[in-house]
Amino acid sequence: MQHLTKLCAVATECISSLATDSILQMQLLQSGALWDLLLFMFNYDYTLEEGGVERNQDENRQEVANNLAKLAVRACARLGGYMKGDNETPVNPVTVAALENLLTPYLARQLVKDKPEEILKILNSNCSNPYLIWDNGTRAELNEYLELKRQERLNNSGNFEHDFSDFKYTAHADELVIGEIFVKVYNEQPAYPIEVNLFIIRMLETKACVYVK
Repeated sequence: MQHLTKLCAVATECISSLATDSILQMQLLQSGALWDLLLFMFNYDYTLEEGGVERNQDENRQEVANNLAKLAVRACARLGGYMKGDNETPVNPVTVAALENLLTPYLARQLVKDKPEEILKILNSNCSNPYLIWDNGTRAELNEYLELKRQERLNNSGNFEHDFSDFKYTAHADELVIGEIFVKVYNEQPAYPIEVNLFIIRMLETKACVYVK
């Protein structure tokens, strides 16, 4: 159904609407909705948004894909309970854990802002800062994983609540991470703004654990 982009957009808006109920949130997760929502995000072209060219969805296929990607970001935010105000939904710990594991905690937190263009640009470009190491390799690994899980859902196999826990990025495997900070990258970019208090607390906790052992 992915090639029917406008239909997918309507389905995605329905997911956002249904996410107001915690029971429906879990049923949507169990159905594998998250896999499709995340895959939609990688069809986004941020150059179209920044090009300043007049466009409309009736004539531009990429514009339709970009709109779907934005709707998918909002649907994920509502499934996890990230948004506030009129768009607030129940916090869903399962969705939050899945998004933090798959998108990284840094990218998952961006869902609070309700600025889909920002998170979509990061997802579809390369980025290296103390909070995030993201490149063609990480993007390819996530896409491959999502396609695998989507296929398992179609084959009626797999359990959502345990599926995401087996995913790890190769690029992050050998990195020392303290308080969500990639220490090596921070040493290379010491001027980059971070949550210093949290970083220090996590660093002290790490040292304490080593001392106890």
